[in-house]
Amino acid sequence: MSDSTTQAVRDDIRHLTQEVGPRGAATDGERQASRYIRARMASALDSVSREEFATIQTAAWLESGFHAEFIIVYLVSLLWPLAAFCYGTAMLFLFTAEATGVAILSRLMRQERSQNVVGRLRNPYATRSIVILAHYDSPRRDFLIRSNTRAGTAIYWLRFILMVVIVAGAAYTAIGAGPQWLGETVLALRTIAAANLGLFVLARLYRESRGQYIAGADDNASGVAVMLHLAEKFAADRPHRTELWFVATGSAHAACGGMHRIVEQRMFDPEKAMFINIQRVAHGPPAYVVREGILKSFDSSATLVEAAAAVSGGFDARPIRTRSPYSEAVVALAHGYRAITITGGRQQIGAAAGSEERAVDLDAVENAASFVESMVRHMDDLPENRIAL
Repeated sequence: MSDSTTQAVRDDIRHLTQEVGPRGAATDGERQASRYIRARMASALDSVSREEFATIQTAAWLESGFHAEFIIVYLVSLLWPLAAFCYGTAMLFLFTAEATGVAILSRLMRQERSQNVVGRLRNPYATRSIVILAHYDSPRRDFLIRSNTRAGTAIYWLRFILMVVIVAGAAYTAIGAGPQWLGETVLALRTIAAANLGLFVLARLYRESRGQYIAGADDNASGVAVMLHLAEKFAADRPHRTELWFVATGSAHAACGGMHRIVEQRMFDPEKAMFINIQRVAHGPPAYVVREGILKSFDSSATLVEAAAAVSGGFDARPIRTRSPYSEAVVALAHGYRAITITGGRQQIGAAAGSEERAVDLDAVENAASFVESMVRHMDDLPENRIAL
């Protein structure tokens, strides 16, 4: 890339991480970042809008709420096990829905105001749409293990198993069969499960009360910089068959509130639109996610995976699978859209927490931008009968 491109990418990351700083969901920092992104998009795209929506402020409250509910299920089971089993089953359904991209309980919690920034590059001859996504809010500093690591995934599954133990124990008690020693063992397991969920609630409360929002150079100023660069790149050399949209989603760290707003609005036709989600591309060669999700995994769009594979050789890109509980692509896939996530092939968690320029490898960011551009150009050349689900 040219020196001017490198400078533009550097300036975008520096502005978001140093001049704006931490950008927690539904905070003044996030709103300030949205205004900057809107101004940057407006200089290149045909139309840009800033769309407000209601969201919870953090996924931690949602997760802690579920943990607390299952502690209540345990307490109710001591007096009325059948009611506890029914209530716990309903809570398991809601928990699974939230973890697989369908917002239900989060809509009933206290709501704050966030915003998406939506830009469009029109093409009157387009037969398909590609939406390039990047969330721009930043998370709190983690005291515990990050959710996108193997250990974090194991802890997520442990929490789910603890919930299932409580519900299954209530069912066993309601049936009332079996020897006394087995009933006592089931009660002990339920008690241990409830106690551990209580510890998770305390840990989350500690993180929310003491943890500060980070500037998020990698997560996700790097992804926003790629999206803004691509907006300028495609504005100067527009695709032939494809209409492009660029969406900076807010509140991704609040259970993907911005992405839920996009799919709820039905802004895009599932038959024509494809989503490319860009996140954490500040280190290593790019990687394209072929399957993601945790309680339920979703296959990325075959068309997008094939496009990524077709151009991967020039960028040392590789396919990966992820187990993150929250992702813009997971929400899109859960609602019937075609989507894929592009991320960094090597995550450096310590560096990602900083706002300094050394926390970002500019070559990696630019390489990711070129990779996504090549994917879009490749798909633009495909005839309509080659676009598959």
